[in-house]
Amino acid sequence: MKKIILPRWAGKTTKLIELSEATWKYIVALDKQRVDHIWKMARDLKKDIHFPITLHELKYIYSGSIL
Repeated sequence: MKKIILPRWAGKTTKLIELSEATWKYIVALDKQRVDHIWKMARDLKKDIHFPITLHELKYIYSGSIL
């Protein structure tokens, strides 16, 4: 896991989207609202990333319910 630590309005989400595109890894967000924001921002930036997932979805996947 990589952490991006910057002040408010310093481009954290943009850097996260760029990292996701470069490494082709999922972005995990706290809730659906943040997932939607990240997805829209990635589309606006014309970045090709996996659709972000919520923390709840990640827990569901690793509990063995999806596979």
